[in-house]
Amino acid sequence: MSKLSHSDRIVKAHIALMRNKDFAWLAPVCLVGKVIIDPNLPTAATDGRDCFYGAAFLDKLNDAQVRATVVHENKHKAYMHLQIHEFLVQKYTPQFGLEQARMLVNMAQDFVINRDIVKAKPFLEPWDGIIEYCYDPKYNDEMVWDTVAIADDIAKNAKKGGNGGKGGKGDGGNFHNQDGHKWDEAKEMSKAEAETLAKHVEQALRQGQVLSKKLGGNVPREIGELLTPAVDWRQALRDFVTERARGGELATYARPNRRYTQYGVYMPSTYDEKVKSILFACDTSGSIDGAALREVLSEVRGCLEAVRPEAVDIIYWDTRVCKHEHYAGEDADMIINSTKPSGGGGTAPSCVVSFCHERNIKPSVVVWLSDGYVGGDWAEGLGVPALWVISSGGAVPNHLPHILLPERLSGVSMFIPAKPINDDQLVIRWLKLKYRAQAREVGFGVVARRLKKWGFPLSVTRVILFGKV
Repeated sequence: MSKLSHSDRIVKAHIALMRNKDFAWLAPVCLVGKVIIDPNLPTAATDGRDCFYGAAFLDKLNDAQVRATVVHENKHKAYMHLQIHEFLVQKYTPQFGLEQARMLVNMAQDFVINRDIVKAKPFLEPWDGIIEYCYDPKYNDEMVWDTVAIADDIAKNAKKGGNGGKGGKGDGGNFHNQDGHKWDEAKEMSKAEAETLAKHVEQALRQGQVLSKKLGGNVPREIGELLTPAVDWRQALRDFVTERARGGELATYARPNRRYTQYGVYMPSTYDEKVKSILFACDTSGSIDGAALREVLSEVRGCLEAVRPEAVDIIYWDTRVCKHEHYAGEDADMIINSTKPSGGGGTAPSCVVSFCHERNIKPSVVVWLSDGYVGGDWAEGLGVPALWVISSGGAVPNHLPHILLPERLSGVSMFIPAKPINDDQLVIRWLKLKYRAQAREVGFGVVARRLKKWGFPLSVTRVILFGKV
């Protein structure tokens, strides 16, 4: 049906999702895990991290059905179905046995996903005449029928020998699945692997949320609720600055406490050590826009009124320090009106550490503002308490204190440039992020030939593989 290889057809579907305003939110999730073409797999499957596609199955599908298959498997991944619905498997195992319970839960999940696929015609096309798939119009009301409710309904019908819907027969628990869920593989993940996967998926969803908004699309209600920050970023920032940077009462015998000297008792007096300096290190490579910076600094100004540091330093950086501003005493009150961001290159926060060491800048606390895509360079060489304020969709340093800003405060993420761009530019930027690392492994020539096969001219291929991200 197509001259492209099976892997290339999946990549083609990934790109199509990214260019579609209603499914762009899912495109970054496709980058989580691996894509594996399995010649022995009847349809498709996922373990919650990797996606598996049957070669013979793909041969039967047109492009719209391939897109539907990719959406189906990656929605399982986005919703963390294999992780969060294990309790349903345990619930139905006594009644139906482990394997049938897993099939029942898989069916319920498929009903939830497929109702959106059916609504997305003609961009997505169901698998009529190819496989039995789980779809029933009675489950179309998403406010009533979630996975748990559908699973209960299927179980009740199975007791009566009823039918679980198209492709979802529940005769006495003889359930049927349109795709495979690798439950055992999901359970075999270590706790650290599961936590890493959850963070990668959440990060991808936040990137997709920003991308979808940029294209004028909508993010599913469930995803929006999932990504709603549970922590007030303002309070978290305020607590960090005031608690870490507040001067504390210290004891000294240099000045004896007069209250006790009259009794011949030599006790230390106390004094409050004033904070010397707070440093704000701002990534100006396109990560934090002016509006977000001003709002964060406005909250910081309230903190400064309580802490009253001797000095405040602001450093704007990309691959080097682009600008350094120093405010002493009451001048700190003028930060919002007087600060002038500068820069716009790559990203290397360690340049701030070197800059501070060279100029003997010794802050009491550091607040970093960035999208977090720093290549693992978290600039920990200053040796003082640090907080990373990360834009929505950014990469968070899980081993360091951090705050993830809500989407409306963020400037641009790794997928979204500050100026308006067209669809082709979005695709090129996405391909840079996906294939540059792959090119280092398999060779730039191999990836270049693939891009040529997909119709990208040589000039564009050069930008993808060697241009600035």
